[in-house]
Amino acid sequence: MQTRIRQLAVTAAGLGALVWGGSVWAHHPMGGAAPTTLGQGLLSGLAHPVIGLDHLAFILAIGVICALVGVRRLAYPVALIGATVLGALAHWFGASVPLVEFVIGASVIAAGVMLLRFPETLRLAAVPVVVAALFHGIAYGETIIGAEPMPVIAYLVGFGLIQSLLGGGAFLLTRWVMIRKPTRLRILRIGGGGMAAGVGTVALLLQILV
Repeated sequence: MQTRIRQLAVTAAGLGALVWGGSVWAHHPMGGAAPTTLGQGLLSGLAHPVIGLDHLAFILAIGVICALVGVRRLAYPVALIGATVLGALAHWFGASVPLVEFVIGASVIAAGVMLLRFPETLRLAAVPVVVAALFHGIAYGETIIGAEPMPVIAYLVGFGLIQSLLGGGAFLLTRWVMIRKPTRLRILRIGGGGMAAGVGTVALLLQILV
């Protein structure tokens, strides 16, 4: 059983790396252009956390971990989403932080490792995880540099909404597995952790090598 789980984790990590390699250049929904209308801002915000696989892996992993450690209040998920919004706004206003993509890659690896080995450490790592979310937000903000306020607001609403849906979906799925299919929980945890760690590793290597 343990061998099968390890094989699943390795396969998930490999798939994450493979899929990432094919979509890394699709990080910006509009090809890097700033949104100019409310509709463009909203669609761009909805798409960015999905096509940016490092962001997607981070959101899903944290949703699973929150379920595993029994987070019941909305304060922590709201803080994470709020940090991404704050980071995006800060970047739009001109704030610049070095090594953003390196921190993002490392944060996805860390989320995967936490899921694989130490999911209970989320409570101890609460502040670093929120800081990592801030860096993810700064990367989101790259898309709206030069945009007018209204498309920016729509963009923030879009990526805040999609993050809530993705993270909430991962949380609810994990809770369902914990209650209904507890024997499958280890597979979900290790498979998800392997995927996140694989995506984060490739993201980090691309920053170093490209």
